Amino acid sequence: MNDKEFKQMLADLVAREEKYLQVNSEEFNRRHRELMDLIERASRKE
Repeated sequence: MNDKEFKQMLADLVAREEKYLQVNSEEFNRRHRELMDLIERASRKE
């Protein structure tokens, strides 16, 4: 496998994972905001 083929393989894997995780969907973004809020609150307590 050459570099070009490897890069294409990784791009395909990322695209499939983004589709599986529904990246940029309303639900994904809502959950992301919830997690970021939790992280922010936890870091303030330290």
